[in-house]
Amino acid sequence: MLSWRAPRHPNGVLRKYKIYMRSLDGMGLAKDEFEVPPTQSHYRITHLRLHHRYEFWAAAMTAAGLGASSRRVVQAPAQTAPARGGDRLQVTPDGELRLVAIQPTDAGNYTCAVENSGGKDAITYHVSVDENRNKGVPTTPLGLRVATATVSSLTLQWRPGTGHASPTGYFLHFKREFGEWEKTKLPADQVTSKNASDNSPYCSHTLVGLLCGTKYQMYVSAFNQLGTGLPTVILHARTQGSPPVAPDARDLLRVNSTSIALRLGAWQDAGCPISSLVLEYKLRHEHAWTLVSNNVQVDRQEYSVLDLSPATGYTLRMTAHNSAGSTVVSYEFLTLTNTGAALPAEPGGRAGGGSPALGVAGMASLVAGAGAVLLAGVGVLGFMLRRRHRSRHPGDDKTRGTDSPFFSPGEEGREGGGDGRVPWSMSSATARSIDGRTGHGVSPPGVAAG
Repeated sequence: MLSWRAPRHPNGVLRKYKIYMRSLDGMGLAKDEFEVPPTQSHYRITHLRLHHRYEFWAAAMTAAGLGASSRRVVQAPAQTAPARGGDRLQVTPDGELRLVAIQPTDAGNYTCAVENSGGKDAITYHVSVDENRNKGVPTTPLGLRVATATVSSLTLQWRPGTGHASPTGYFLHFKREFGEWEKTKLPADQVTSKNASDNSPYCSHTLVGLLCGTKYQMYVSAFNQLGTGLPTVILHARTQGSPPVAPDARDLLRVNSTSIALRLGAWQDAGCPISSLVLEYKLRHEHAWTLVSNNVQVDRQEYSVLDLSPATGYTLRMTAHNSAGSTVVSYEFLTLTNTGAALPAEPGGRAGGGSPALGVAGMASLVAGAGAVLLAGVGVLGFMLRRRHRSRHPGDDKTRGTDSPFFSPGEEGREGGGDGRVPWSMSSATARSIDGRTGHGVSPPGVAAG
């Protein structure tokens, strides 16, 4: 079975594919080319002789003519597809197929086939083994592992291969995740030591200057004057450190009427210094975010978000970055009223008309102000009526014992005056107008309840 992918740049509409084959063992062929419709990406060739090698390739055709040929593959038909390599065959986490300690019998075709609900595909590679090439070259190092890790370093250990050829050094390849591969040459006499327990050799090297909390990949190969041996399987490791840890709201936020102050030092870096913070906020029940800054430096002790509305519910979103990753967290808060009073936990947001919503404390302040205006009006009206009464009855004030307009008749025998009059207290009157009772913590008009 042969399969292929359509040309990336067909230079026109595909009309057909042409499949070619030839025998590498001198066998005669009844047919050596085949035509396949452009909608097809595979073709089965039958009546081939077992264990004879054949070479196959393909080309696509458009109105402009026949295109360039594909890469050629070699295959020898067999009754079954034996698995080569055994324990020497390894599939790495990156999807690579590695065959270590190559032997002459490992020569042949290796096919990778994939299949899903959308179809299936396969690709075949022919492997040749040069028996003389690796003679005298060091074998693959063994047991590559991370011995210790810090926030900026990884210490690697491995053992020399078991072959007779001694390495004069090692190549250490490493890269950061999504980074480019780097290569370090390590002389064998500088990295090799002896185990104290059994005097067996082992190698060690420390990679320094790495990023905190970051994933790395690495592998090792040994070399001598005759060449470089096969590499180890890729090792995955990570330096110590984690993404930033968000603080509690009470440690971070200080809320005012039209602004909030953020104590940036409340963030924890989890071992990897925080590089920057992103600040955004929005009205609690809306969707659009307002960007304050996308590069707040944490060396500032405090940062203020200004131009907020009093008595309004907001959501603050902070994103903290360090080399180990990012942490996103949201905080909900209520700004204080214009008088500095704190709202209950529930109101928040804006009312339907767009005005800041008022809680109980805000309504109390409004009622207190209205009560003060009402009482002032009553006082003025009483004063005017009393002056009118005095002009008509000039002797009454002397009979009553005072000409002050800020006294009102009271019951005889009550405290406050021997003549049964009680002082008119504007404060207590306002308290009663708001709460209905005295002594319940309602403030005089013009002062918000704390």
